[in-house]
Amino acid sequence: MLFFDRQSESKDIAEILVSKLGDSVNTWVVEASTFHGPFAVFKEFVPTLNSRGEPKHYDPDGFLASSSIVRIISKSLDQV
Repeated sequence: MLFFDRQSESKDIAEILVSKLGDSVNTWVVEASTFHGPFAVFKEFVPTLNSRGEPKHYDPDGFLASSSIVRIISKSLDQV
């Protein structure tokens, strides 16, 4: 498992991943919309947090995480 801080450049992260996994692997780096301390927070997956960075609640309606992943994959395929 690799961990990167919020100062890391997406291009650098992708290059490190490719160097570890090999040239035959496609690598995409998804940047977090926000950070709470050292943790990346993806608002599409966890829309509301309390002051400690813990999820306030989970609402499965609309399948936010699944819809976001489908959008990411679709946009990636469009670019390829």
